[in-house]
Amino acid sequence: MDEAQWTDPYRLAPALPDPPDMDDLRDMATDVREGSKGLEATLAPETAQAIGDKLRIINSFYSNSIEGLVSTYRNIENEVSRVESGEPPVFTPIPQDRYAQEVGAAHVQVEKELMDVVLEQNGNVSHPEFIAHIHQSIFSKLPPEHQFTHERGHFTDIPVLPGTFRDGPIHVGNMNYSAQIGPKTKEDLEANMQAFGRIYNPATFKGGEAQVVAAAAAHLKLGWLHPFRDGNGRTIRLQSTLFLARCGVNRANLWSLSRGLSMRRGNYFGALMVGNPQPTQDNREKVTFQSENVAMFCEDFLAIAKEQIDFMKGQLRLRTVLDRIDRFAVENLDSATYGPNKMEAARLLRAVFNEGSIERAKLPEILPGMGERTIRKISSGLLKDGLLASRHTKAPFTIGLPAKAMSTYFPDLCIPSLMGAEAVREQAEQKGRVPTKTVGGFEIG
Repeated sequence: MDEAQWTDPYRLAPALPDPPDMDDLRDMATDVREGSKGLEATLAPETAQAIGDKLRIINSFYSNSIEGLVSTYRNIENEVSRVESGEPPVFTPIPQDRYAQEVGAAHVQVEKELMDVVLEQNGNVSHPEFIAHIHQSIFSKLPPEHQFTHERGHFTDIPVLPGTFRDGPIHVGNMNYSAQIGPKTKEDLEANMQAFGRIYNPATFKGGEAQVVAAAAAHLKLGWLHPFRDGNGRTIRLQSTLFLARCGVNRANLWSLSRGLSMRRGNYFGALMVGNPQPTQDNREKVTFQSENVAMFCEDFLAIAKEQIDFMKGQLRLRTVLDRIDRFAVENLDSATYGPNKMEAARLLRAVFNEGSIERAKLPEILPGMGERTIRKISSGLLKDGLLASRHTKAPFTIGLPAKAMSTYFPDLCIPSLMGAEAVREQAEQKGRVPTKTVGGFEIG
């Protein structure tokens, strides 16, 4: 677009806070970039990919949580599998629970699809057409009866119109407080979205630190623009994830921005409101973004990102994970399948997790002294249980991460409220302790 053909009435530009506010932000952005890169360096690429795929489910769960939608890791994972296999929907008595599963699964699929695109190409993740594509890709996957806006936890009769910018004013808040945000008219919104796409094109920033700060500032400003009738928060958080990946941050998806934002949900919403543009002194009808408020939001955003990186460093500490694999094998592998060879199965799992990919011909080296038949029985059992993966019968083994293993391998990440009561019960059954009821939040056996 020619310079003379776009306007910036709400001061979306400059993209970054003013220089005095940028000094600390650059240091924080450096910490995020280096921390994320260091996290990816701790794992073999194949293992990182396997974990990153599961983190997408966690991203979706926490994005649901921010929006007040109740779901579980298991329900979202099952819905993704159902959609991919073409099976009919499973009856869910509560429509909102069904919607949470559907939109959660759509989020997982779209994040994977668009992440692959962003990692392979150097496009503009802030272009209005790309942002519309994110929204369209998610909400067009929902059944027609669920493509309506939400109000107080219920569907309205107003269509979402996937991928279409809203055509009127929009309010955010709850029954106690509501505020109009963003441009009021369709024409004004479209003009500002064009400005946003130009200002926040990652390719325009010099230096990785500036790009990371820009991702944070873009999150705030796109949140204020609120370009769709519904589904803005989910779309904006996914756009931020893709923006960071476009800038070389968290390309393997080993930490979850949405998890961090959900943990600070109240502060997150408050920071968005404080960062929104304010009336100018000379014209109360005109609002502009203030550098110091944008800087405050960016500081919170980057602090959350660094917090999640540090958290996942603890979860992915190799020695700890390998010990947990041993414990999982002892407590969960079926004696009828593995007999006295549970620790040999654990040894194979440890080797695959550590190396990322292991050729089948190497198994005798990993399990010395074991006969070919026994080795085949162990590897076949692990494949059947989903603890190993392989693309075909002659392909190398990579790590598998079924839900039952995730809770043991990464216990502080896969907490009961994430995994769901069914998964917790199954794990308890495998350990021989079955909670029979819940009293005041306590599981009573």
